Amino acid sequence: MKKTETPPEISPTKIPNLVFVTALNGAGKSALVHYLKTNLGFEKKSARKFIDASTKAGELKNRPMLGNQADHLRDTFGSDYIIRSLAEATRFKVDAVIESVRTMGEVAYIQRLQVETKGILNVLLVSVEADIYIRYERIRKRASITDNVSFAVFQEEEAAESCGNNPSRMNIPQCCLQADITIINNGALDVLNREIKTKLIPHLSLGSAF
Repeated sequence: MKKTETPPEISPTKIPNLVFVTALNGAGKSALVHYLKTNLGFEKKSARKFIDASTKAGELKNRPMLGNQADHLRDTFGSDYIIRSLAEATRFKVDAVIESVRTMGEVAYIQRLQVETKGILNVLLVSVEADIYIRYERIRKRASITDNVSFAVFQEEEAAESCGNNPSRMNIPQCCLQADITIINNGALDVLNREIKTKLIPHLSLGSAF
């Protein structure tokens, strides 16, 4: 396995934040990412865009296609390849939020990064969780290219993303269990924002300005 790239030492008064997000479909990870990007200036890195860019087919049209391409990348380059590539693209020099973590191999990378960069990089794994019926209604309203599915198909796709024992295969619920911070998102956006302020913001390195 490739050794984690070590970021350079910087001032101890403000160190870069690297926030990884894990969540089942429709839980609200994009809303969390938007909050960090809009309110705190975090740079956004997307696993979905990384996976789409890795294939000549262009934008993949459903979740099974995305999953298959992600599996191919992890089998070829390592179980942590997608998340590691996104993290290293930040050069560990800026505040960044990365969505989304889906495998235990990726969790292992994050936990290794936390140990290797303690004191010079603030690395967090954040889980966003919500009731399945609320999540399904959200994806129906969102209506992206991968969201036009029945509730039965939604459940089937979720089951396929929740059962992998191989560290290179998706098991999002297990990733959520490993989170440093869990944010519950069953309500409106203002409720989520309060959760973020209460549960996540105190754990970020924001410097004297905050």
